Amino acid sequence: MDTFDQTKPQTLLQTYLQNIDEEKIICGDYKTETIFKSKAVNNPKFSVIMRTQGTRISLMEQAILCLLAQEFQDFELVIVGHNIEKSKIELVEKLISDFGNELADKTTFVAVSGGKRGVPMNVGIKSAKGSYIVFLDDDDLVFAHWLSTFEKYSIDNPNKIIRSRCVDRYVEQDSNESIPSYVTSGLEDVRSGSFSLSSHFFISQTVLHQYATPRQAIIDNCTFVDESLPVVEDWDFLLRNSEELGVVDTGQITGIYNRWTNKGSSLHEVDASTWSDYHKKYL
Repeated sequence: MDTFDQTKPQTLLQTYLQNIDEEKIICGDYKTETIFKSKAVNNPKFSVIMRTQGTRISLMEQAILCLLAQEFQDFELVIVGHNIEKSKIELVEKLISDFGNELADKTTFVAVSGGKRGVPMNVGIKSAKGSYIVFLDDDDLVFAHWLSTFEKYSIDNPNKIIRSRCVDRYVEQDSNESIPSYVTSGLEDVRSGSFSLSSHFFISQTVLHQYATPRQAIIDNCTFVDESLPVVEDWDFLLRNSEELGVVDTGQITGIYNRWTNKGSSLHEVDASTWSDYHKKYL
């Protein structure tokens, strides 16, 4: 007598496929306004997505200087103004024009209103043309070998997430816009040098500008940023895509993560109970 349940493998497969479908994240239908568009003809290797509200122009200038100093220059810059006022749009436009055509010709600037922190990230992904997308917030600092490190490891590891390392420093924001910040600590190497999915379920060891993700894979797998999340949207995005694509560690320190001590970050804009609630979702 054959006691093997022929339906069980099919049932397990259906359950698995259903779970995969439930993990898919699509984008909301938000109205966008294109302020100006890149003039580049060819698709670049990297699309650098920078979300901003236009309130940290001095810091944004430093972040863009980091881009202009990159060893690897095959990139576009996609700036997404989120809930940005018209006066701030004009400041961002002026900042880009001040850098000249070298930057302006490969920069796209899009404005979007509504939604939470994940919305400008998804707008950036949909506006991007690069083989890989990387995020660089308007207060981030990266070294000259940031993109070249991703490029080097992408050659032998196509369709995988490429992860670098970063160091932290504590920064205090000043109310005087001409003095945007004070550094209050040295550089601290406190984040894991290698990626572990299980350890990341307890606490994120990877900040937003530490990794490059294949753009087409995000689109094909519907693993966009979860726009419902008020916080931890970058953490969730990395976890879901790492399960789909896998992660390759470069071991290279390629940037600095600013940890704001008084204001100017989501830690100060979102109450502690919300952080705690959404953190527990991943334990």
